[in-house]
Amino acid sequence: MRRLVKMMVVKVGSLKTDERGAILVLFAVSLGLIFGFLALIWDIGRTVNAATELQSFADHLALAAAGELDGEPGAIAEAEAIVDGGNFNDVQTFTVGDNVLDGGDVAITFYASVPDDDAEDLVDVTNSDREALYIEIELTPRTVTNVFAGVINTLFSTEIADGVVTARAIAGRKRFACSITPLTYCAPDGAAYQPVPGRMIHLKMDARWQPGSFGLLANNFEPGSTCGNPGTAGGAVVGCITGITQNVTRCYDPTGVTIVNTVSASQVAGGLNTRFDIYLSQLAGAQNDARFAPAPSVTKAIADPGGGACIGGLGDGNVTNLGELADDERSVALPRDACFEPSGICSDTGSNLGVGITASELDDYWAVNHGTPRPQAATRFELYQVEVDQAPAAGRALQKLTSVETGAPTCHFGGGQPTSESAERRLLNAAVIDCSQSQGLPIRGLVEGVPVLDFVQLFMTEPAELTNGNNVVGLWAEEVQSLTPQSEGLGNGDIRDVVHLVR
Repeated sequence: MRRLVKMMVVKVGSLKTDERGAILVLFAVSLGLIFGFLALIWDIGRTVNAATELQSFADHLALAAAGELDGEPGAIAEAEAIVDGGNFNDVQTFTVGDNVLDGGDVAITFYASVPDDDAEDLVDVTNSDREALYIEIELTPRTVTNVFAGVINTLFSTEIADGVVTARAIAGRKRFACSITPLTYCAPDGAAYQPVPGRMIHLKMDARWQPGSFGLLANNFEPGSTCGNPGTAGGAVVGCITGITQNVTRCYDPTGVTIVNTVSASQVAGGLNTRFDIYLSQLAGAQNDARFAPAPSVTKAIADPGGGACIGGLGDGNVTNLGELADDERSVALPRDACFEPSGICSDTGSNLGVGITASELDDYWAVNHGTPRPQAATRFELYQVEVDQAPAAGRALQKLTSVETGAPTCHFGGGQPTSESAERRLLNAAVIDCSQSQGLPIRGLVEGVPVLDFVQLFMTEPAELTNGNNVVGLWAEEVQSLTPQSEGLGNGDIRDVVHLVR
């Protein structure tokens, strides 16, 4: 018995220095740390990789769909078809379920505008093809199973949830106009305006911004250009930038341009009319300057009353109306839409928009000026292109050899110097803005940050006119097309679509 007690005392005493039970505790703590690090590295890494794969897919899908937002009818449907069409499928590696990513897991929203501040909510939702400039792609959330976190949950009765990932991307499309004649005009019917090929438009540069007004785009000229670097479109540079053959403007951002309508009317008209072999105002001496060459056909049914090669003015008594001459000597200008006579406001529309030209009116123009059956053409610009392409002989654009007007320039280098090579010289690529009362544009002056509705190509049908004591410019033109990068006959203008991620 005494031996047994002694042994028990010895055993109990040894417990003072026995540390073997602590190994289990240390092992348990170490195991938790190991799995914690594995969860941090492995599980979180899988979640991050899954989120990256989903975001990459959302970005690519948004960019592809945004490329269809050109403002034309059907733009939204075409963007949705990109998403749903299965042409931009991708795969993901780490989430639960099907590893294929496609448009079936996507929610789509279209916006007319997106705030610059990423913290601001998007509220300008639209379903209008014309207004939709941005598309939002949001993927259905997916689950990433946390393998090591599950082990920790089992060992330590914790509740670490599996990871959930999604992705959201917003992309937009901007149309920039580069190297164009820096003109802008107020849409005759506001935001609903769309050009109609062959329809005439009558624009005026007067003292206020209103539907049908036109002015200049400012603050966007190439530094050190031929026309100088004015900062704003004022001074003697106006005639240069509106008349030069090789335009000197940089790219215009349609989200906000600067417009001005307080420049000299005579300078604007002087620049525009170089296209018709008319050199007035500060360009009176530019008839021997190749930078201000006229179009190859300048038929306008007016001439210098003294028979000179150059027209010295457009006021009463400064020109002879060739349409009043005898038939064999007579010529006529491209006709206006008949509804504009005599007021300058189309009686059929009650606005400065016409209704288009008729075949008989085109017939009359061709018969008087050429004396032959009219070639096939549906618009004034199409007929003018034919006239330029089939000029009968050097120095003439009209086939009727008895007419006083040859149709070819006579003032530019005395008629002995080549003109601009194509009909594009009389095309104007202009920015269209909304000047309705809701836009709050001031009556006069320089206005910054004005959004562009569209870039539209116009064909000058006759010289710009000066009225009201040479204070108002009247511009008669035919609508040709709404400009896209694929448009033909851009002349010196360059239209570029840029698709970009916004968020």
